[in-house]
Amino acid sequence: MKHLLSAVVALLLLSPLASAQDEVVHKLDYDVSGLNQGLVPDRLTCDLHFHMTKEGNITWEKVLELLPKLREIFEPTGIQFRVASARLIEIPEAWHTHTPKRGDPPSDDRSSFYALPGQMKALAPATERVFKAVIGKEGPGAELSVHFISLRSVQTGWWERDSEGKWGYETAGTSACSFPPYLFGKSMPARVRGAITISSKWISSRTLAHELGHKLINVSHEGVGRAPKGEQRGPDDLMIYGSGTRIPSGAEGRFQLQRVQRSPFLYRTLAGKRQFNPPYREGGHYWDPVYRISAAEALWAETPPKDTTRRKRSGLKDALSGQKSDQTGPR
Repeated sequence: MKHLLSAVVALLLLSPLASAQDEVVHKLDYDVSGLNQGLVPDRLTCDLHFHMTKEGNITWEKVLELLPKLREIFEPTGIQFRVASARLIEIPEAWHTHTPKRGDPPSDDRSSFYALPGQMKALAPATERVFKAVIGKEGPGAELSVHFISLRSVQTGWWERDSEGKWGYETAGTSACSFPPYLFGKSMPARVRGAITISSKWISSRTLAHELGHKLINVSHEGVGRAPKGEQRGPDDLMIYGSGTRIPSGAEGRFQLQRVQRSPFLYRTLAGKRQFNPPYREGGHYWDPVYRISAAEALWAETPPKDTTRRKRSGLKDALSGQKSDQTGPR
């Protein structure tokens, strides 16, 4: 009977009928006043919010240790980080465990790794609900901020071909997990688009930077001479598993530097007012027009699908033609 009651309570906590935000208990705010000294007003800036949980594996003291190196990694890009807020909260036990929502396998004839119709149609409903409740309404610009959320167990999933060329669905636990905009496009609510989970007490500055790269560069695991894959390792680049911190530039670097500098999460403070980069126009897919420079030049290293059906499923509208869209603003 006790186990049945626990199961019922867990289901109620994850039910959309319950008021999720009421389940978040605010314990205290951490003092961040001394963490933003030396920020340059007209420099590209990204706001970070930290939602530490009482039951999580990571402490605020650990995060403070990681911030200097994190900032150092992004220094060559011209991007600075502003710690906008940090707080300790308590959330229901059931909220600490998350598994991915498995979509349909990619079609066999997809033209690019980033053309993933059906692979990630939406966040798992329980995960989306938890993100919305934790992030809440953090004030002006919250939808354009990055939110680190401390959770104990988060799995990610992806489709991978086996040795016979058949698609198989792989899952793995994570020490941290980002959700690149290209994965979900318009199905990802703007309010939770900036969510990154952190789960391991052994997390490093490089891990935080890697997850921020997924969010800000809007790519998977790729690097110089390395096409995107669900998993790959190497010594140099930030966006593959390893120890590297390079964010490469130009066609050789798959335009990662240029893409990160155009991220809609970034702003400059000019004459006392924040001026954000232009928002995604088609939901943030890999070929979103925000990465187009001119009719003849764009910041992507993969050829967009040309088939009309495939383009529609991938979220594309006018990325190839350069026309304006009516859309407004894995770890």
